[in-house]
Amino acid sequence: MTVQGRPSSRLWLITSGEALVSANARPLRVVGYGDAVGIASLLNGGGSPETTIALSAIRALTAGQDQFQGLVSRPSIRARLAAAMPRRGRRSRP
Repeated sequence: MTVQGRPSSRLWLITSGEALVSANARPLRVVGYGDAVGIASLLNGGGSPETTIALSAIRALTAGQDQFQGLVSRPSIRARLAAAMPRRGRRSRP
């Protein structure tokens, strides 16, 4: 889904399944239903700060760069996405 240091070309809004988010080869959290992946890279235009790997089959709504830019051109949506960036998955794994 995302690879640390590489720009992400998609926003993923998970509708089912789970994924492990890690940074510097250290597990950080598990994300699932309702969580978004790829926001930081798309908003900031740089490499992804984290790697995200599916732990199970994932179903997600996705938006490419052009679609994402269309969404964030709307101030209310940009504010909601920016607010979602610090949101972390519901549980961590050791």
